[in-house]
Amino acid sequence: MGKTRDQLLGKTVFDISPKDLARIYHGKDKELFESGGTQQYESKVLNANGEIRDVIFDKSVCIDGKGKVIGLIGTGIGTILGVLICYILKEWEFIKLPDVYAFAELPVQLEVADVLIIAGSAVLICFLSTLYPAYQAAKIDPVEAIRYG
Repeated sequence: MGKTRDQLLGKTVFDISPKDLARIYHGKDKELFESGGTQQYESKVLNANGEIRDVIFDKSVCIDGKGKVIGLIGTGIGTILGVLICYILKEWEFIKLPDVYAFAELPVQLEVADVLIIAGSAVLICFLSTLYPAYQAAKIDPVEAIRYG
C-alpha cells in the first residue's frame, strides 16, 4: 500500500483507499459482520505504485461466548499485507541469493489456494485458541470468583 504503520493506525478504509473501493470494502465488511460466517469476493486494491490490482478477499468471522465478533480484522489485514509483500518481492526481485543456490533472486509464486488455506488456518487458530480458556472459565464457580476476585 506504500504507507507506514503510523499512516494507517486509527484510519478507516475511507481514509486509506479510493472512495469507490472503500465503499465496496465497507459494504462487504458490514454485510459480513451482520450475517456472520465466511465471505469470499473479488475486488481491487490500489498498490504503492498507484496501480489497481485484482485480489480475492476471503474473510471469516470469529465470535466470542457473548456473540461478539473477533478475529476478522487481523486475518484480513494479514492476508492483504501478505499478498502485497509477495507482489513486491516478485516485481522488484530485491532479495539476491548467494551463488550456492540455483536462483539468483528469491523465487516467489503466489497461489490463490495457498492464500485461502493460510487465511482459513489463521481463523481456525483464533477459534481454537479460545477453547482452553473457555473450558477453564467454565470450571470456575461464579460465587467463588466474585468472592476472591
